[in-house]
Amino acid sequence: MALDHNLMKELEASNWNENGSEFHVFNNQKELYYYLQRSKDGKWWRDEYGRFDFDQCVFNFKVFQWVQTFDDYACFTNAKFNEEVRFGGIKFQENVDFGGCEFLGHSDFSFCIFEKEFYPGSFNSSVCFSQAVFKSHVIFNVSFLGIANFSFSNFERGVDFEGSIFNQELKLHDSYFGGDAIFREVEFKGKVNSWNLSCENSIYFEWANFREKANFTEIEVKNGIANFHGANFEKNAYFYSSIIYKIDLRKSVIDKGVFYLDASIQHSNRETWRIIKHEFLKQNNRIEGLKYHAYEMEEYEKELFGDKTHLKFSILRFIRDFYLILKGRNKSDKFILFINRISNGYNIKPIRGIVFTSIATIVSYLLFIYTIKVENDIELYYSIKYLGVNLKQLLQMLNVTNWKYNPFGNNYNWAYGILFIGRIIIGFGIYQTVQAFRKYGRL
Repeated sequence: MALDHNLMKELEASNWNENGSEFHVFNNQKELYYYLQRSKDGKWWRDEYGRFDFDQCVFNFKVFQWVQTFDDYACFTNAKFNEEVRFGGIKFQENVDFGGCEFLGHSDFSFCIFEKEFYPGSFNSSVCFSQAVFKSHVIFNVSFLGIANFSFSNFERGVDFEGSIFNQELKLHDSYFGGDAIFREVEFKGKVNSWNLSCENSIYFEWANFREKANFTEIEVKNGIANFHGANFEKNAYFYSSIIYKIDLRKSVIDKGVFYLDASIQHSNRETWRIIKHEFLKQNNRIEGLKYHAYEMEEYEKELFGDKTHLKFSILRFIRDFYLILKGRNKSDKFILFINRISNGYNIKPIRGIVFTSIATIVSYLLFIYTIKVENDIELYYSIKYLGVNLKQLLQMLNVTNWKYNPFGNNYNWAYGILFIGRIIIGFGIYQTVQAFRKYGRL
C-alpha cells in the first residue's frame, strides 16, 4: 500500500496527538497501516517505545491486520480495543506489554509465538490463545469475562494464573507446561476442560474454586505434584486414566464426585488416599476402593514406623518393625498394621497370605515335633523315606479343626502349648488369605 502524504498530514492534524496528548485514535485499518509505516524523524516517534508504540491508543474498528513479526518491543499499555482484534500467527521477538490494556471485543492470539516476556491486559470478552507458544514464564493475574481458550498451547517455562477469575469456560486441553503451572486461589465459574495436559513439573490448584465440572482426564504430571490442597469441587471432576507422580487433596471439599478410574498415582499422603478411597466407594467400585485403602494403611504405617523403602520385604525390615512395635507409643496400632501387612498386604495380596500361612505351618510343625522329641526322649530320623509321613503330619498341622493330633503316637504336655499357639497363627493366616481373595466383597 503506497503512502498518501496528504492523508498522513490530515490524520496528524485531526486524529493523532490531538490537543497535545500522547495517544492516538485509530478508526480504520488504513490509519493503523500508515502509523506502522511512520518515519523515525517524525513527531509521532518516541525512542523509548519505538515503532510499535501503542501506549494509550484507542482502536475503534475490527483489527485484523498487523505486521507478520514484531521485531522490536511492542507497547500496548493502557490501550483500548473497542471491537474484535486478531494477532493470530504473529511472532513477537521482543517483550510485548498489554498491561492496563482493555479488550472489549473478542481477542485472538492463536498460533502466536512469544519469544520473550508477555504482559497481558484485561479481557472483557472471549480470548483465544490456542496453539500459542510462550517461551518465557508468563503471568496471567487477570479476570476473563468470556471464554478463555488456551487449548494446545505451549508454556515452555510455566505459567502463573494465581488469583485469576474465569467467568466462563476455560479450555486448556492438550496443552504443555515446561515449568510449574500455578492456578492457586483461582475462581473457575465455568467448565474447566483440561484433558490431556502434560506437566513436566508441578501444577497447583490450592484453594481453587471449581463451580462447574472439571475434566482432567489423561493429564500427566511427570515429576512434580498435582496440588489440590483446599480445592472446592462443587460439581463432578474427572481424572480418568491420568498419570500423576504425586497428588494432594487434603482439606479439599467435594460436593458431588471425583472420578479416578484407571488413574496411575505414585505418591500421596494418607488423607488423600482416604479421600480417593471414599470416592470409589461412593461410586460402588469396591475393588479400586480396596486398593486405595491399602495405600492409606501403608501411609499410616510410614507415619508410625518411618519410611523403610530400602528395607522392603527384607528380613531386616521384619526385625526392625518388630523392634519398633515394642518401642515407643502406639504399640497396638503398630502391631495391627504390621501383622496385616505381612499376612495379606492389607487385604489385596492373597499370595502373601498363602506364603504367611505356609511359613507359620512349617515353623509351628518343626517346633511342635522338636518339643515332643525333648519330652519323650525319642530319636528323629531324617531319611528321605520318611518324607511322606512328615508331609502328611504337616498337612494335619494345617487342619486347625483336628485337635486329636498325635504325631508318631507319642503323648505330650508342653508341646500342646506350641500346638495351641501355632494353630491360632495358622487360623489367622487362613482367614487373612480368604479375606485377600474376597476382593469383590465388602471392605
